Amino acid sequence: MKKLFAILMFLSIAAHAEIHEKTVTVKCGNEKEFRSLVKEFKETPVVMATNEADNVVLIVWANKETQTSTWIAHLPSTGEYCTFGSGLTLRLPKTSQMVNYQ
Repeated sequence: MKKLFAILMFLSIAAHAEIHEKTVTVKCGNEKEFRSLVKEFKETPVVMATNEADNVVLIVWANKETQTSTWIAHLPSTGEYCTFGSGLTLRLPKTSQMVNYQ
């Protein structure tokens, strides 16, 4: 859980000039429970990043048609999938480097 907290702190640093603590709801479950969630919304993996030092895999799952998204941290050491965000209007800003990323 410390690894997940560190990830969330990193995300908050990018959003704020001053570092301060925030509380975010994180829901964790096993792979079967997680797969059921993304299957319900017909989401597929869109972006993935691996932090080998902390043994964490961050994945954004999305459905392009409905614009739903689920943001997760997978902890291979425990087998847990932790959802730390979801949304209903996924989009890429025009200035995003991911627009033409292959």
